[in-house]
Amino acid sequence: MDPSFANYEREPSPIYDNFYSPENREFYARNPYKTFDSSQRQFRLLRLLRKGRWGEPKLSFALLDQMSLEASRRGYTALSYCAGDPKKTVPILVNGIRFNAFANLGLALEEVIIYWEKKGINGEHQCLWVDQICIDQSNPNERSHQVGLMRDIYAGAERVLACLTECDSERSVVGIQWAIEQSQWMQRHLSMADGRFIWRRPDPPVDLLDSARYFTELEKISLSTFQEGFVGFIPLCQRSWWKRAWICQEFISAVEVDFLCSGLSMPWQDFASVLTYLYKQMPELSNPGSVPVRRRRSSLSSLSTLDDESSASTQTSFEPEQVNLERNQLDAVRNLFERKKCWTTPGDIKVWLEHSKCCETSDPRDKVFAFLGLASPGYRIEADYSGLKSMVELSIEITRKILEFEKNLHFLYYIEKGRIVSDDSLLPSWVPEWTSTGVDGQFINFSRAMPASVQLHPALASQFTPVILPGNILRLVGIKIDCLGGMEKSWTPGKKKGTKTSKGLYILWWPDDKIQPSDCLWYLPAAGYRNLLVLRRKSDNWLFLSVAYLYTTEKDNKCWATYIVDLIMGDDFAGLLEREGLITEVIEIH
Repeated sequence: MDPSFANYEREPSPIYDNFYSPENREFYARNPYKTFDSSQRQFRLLRLLRKGRWGEPKLSFALLDQMSLEASRRGYTALSYCAGDPKKTVPILVNGIRFNAFANLGLALEEVIIYWEKKGINGEHQCLWVDQICIDQSNPNERSHQVGLMRDIYAGAERVLACLTECDSERSVVGIQWAIEQSQWMQRHLSMADGRFIWRRPDPPVDLLDSARYFTELEKISLSTFQEGFVGFIPLCQRSWWKRAWICQEFISAVEVDFLCSGLSMPWQDFASVLTYLYKQMPELSNPGSVPVRRRRSSLSSLSTLDDESSASTQTSFEPEQVNLERNQLDAVRNLFERKKCWTTPGDIKVWLEHSKCCETSDPRDKVFAFLGLASPGYRIEADYSGLKSMVELSIEITRKILEFEKNLHFLYYIEKGRIVSDDSLLPSWVPEWTSTGVDGQFINFSRAMPASVQLHPALASQFTPVILPGNILRLVGIKIDCLGGMEKSWTPGKKKGTKTSKGLYILWWPDDKIQPSDCLWYLPAAGYRNLLVLRRKSDNWLFLSVAYLYTTEKDNKCWATYIVDLIMGDDFAGLLEREGLITEVIEIH
């Protein structure tokens, strides 16, 4: 990238880019932004000037330009919000120039000012970072540069304020007020030890689930009050903010986070505790469908402490449309909290890229770029908003970077199950669709099990290292273990359906109903794991179909299949080559 952006001619970003709003062409034409030196870690901040006078926009801000990120550390607040419909805007003033902010941003700014006022903070002495305003959205090069700093911007803020107020959602105080009250009650009466809530009284504390006799002190909490608050709390967990791709980085990297909604605020730890407590007290939250709320002594704490007789007579259920509770969405919120609790350093980008398939973005490239700050810098992936790369080209580049950094084929586990590329497909069979969209509301489990990494012997590393050839062809050296033309489909390991090859190998893969005689099992020493790959012959090349999990159930220790499994599981590459008919071959996967 050039040392500066001074010579960059501003052009509108691609048509699918909502952050560059045509409504602000006049603002950008006034050239309110100074040019960053891209070799420096610079950013901009806002300072509240005043609330607007009659007939003027409500809010007016001064733009503080070319600020040093290091020098500003802990000296500003960062705002996290959901942009919403880019066509819905509200006017504010920035350096005296009219700026059309997203309507949701306008609400978020008002929430921030209320937050400051309630905390006794003079807003005119505070600095605020807001993405839509503090980044020149008309300059793709600057956007790319600033996205590279995004994690550090949120990590360097004194506090991140996450706004759950949205113009398209019901603006009710009931849900967050209920959550605050439950949190205060928990702080007075409960503590947590070894993942379990316990009573603070009597001494010694009593495990909550064995303390039914202490519920009498909670009679003042009525069932109707609890139900009303609970019904209001659930929509908070379903706001669009939780589904934004960018909030993962903004939330996880922040030192302190407060949620804002309807003029009230709540630390994220308190919000997380209430949700955790609900899961422990209401096992029904782990099941899809409507949520039965069980009554006993009309209190939050009694939800899961019913005896069988009272449960049968007093259980009530909310209709699905009344509570609109989806298990996956609540799990996603709790999952995000757990991820923040265990966050240490940037790591595996593949996990975040899979999660991105269930996130919402206004720009499909952000399904990758929004997670770069959470990935190891060793991947050397940089955001590029120039619009020169297609989504297919972006997926290929990301996979290439992953292969270069990790030096194994673990990324093959993230290819959609059952995907078979067509003859006219632009995406190679070995490249995951990192920018695709998954099932709405279905969020991944961050603890997804991956195979243990296997390090190739240094003497063999250069011989078997994967190479990407021109035309996006993946060249590998492997051993063809078996063909799948004569597979049996009668093996069932536990509850999973498996298949048996003609040579007696038991494997688990998907989809076994699409087997062709040309499909083969390959062992690839450079893959980085002990499982096999299912490849399909196509002319002189191969297509990737699936990873195959290898099993053996033969009792005869002298059979060929048992020997093969033992050699693969023991990483005995030399032993494999001693078996008759097994040789190394160079293969090219398209």
